[in-house]
Amino acid sequence: MRKLTIQLTATFTLLLIAAFALQSFKPYEKAAKIAGVDFLLTTSSGCTVNVLGNAIYDTPPLVVSGASGRVSLSGNCAPGARTADVIFDVVTDSHGQIIDIKWRVPESRAIENYLADPEIEDAFKAYLQQLLI
Repeated sequence: MRKLTIQLTATFTLLLIAAFALQSFKPYEKAAKIAGVDFLLTTSSGCTVNVLGNAIYDTPPLVVSGASGRVSLSGNCAPGARTADVIFDVVTDSHGQIIDIKWRVPESRAIENYLADPEIEDAFKAYLQQLLI
């Protein structure tokens, strides 16, 4: 009888652990996706902007939880030719349309302000919208 009690206790414990493990598993929840960002634009003033990095996102609707990388400026650029780390926040509306990009360049406020130029920002928004949807 004692052997049977030990076996039943072990089986019950194993089933309890399995129940807790299965309870935390949710197959209907999707994992976040990662997209490689490789944006290249030459502005009308002759500055070439290259943003390389990654964006972590989920759809639908589009939600970007994190995005960062490196930005390189070459050619005729206002803050000069430089390469710097960049973090960008992507703001979307309820329909998943990108409405704003918030640039953060810890190394240079001048590059951050230059990236906020509507010509660069609008092209980058269109690129991301196409990449992430």
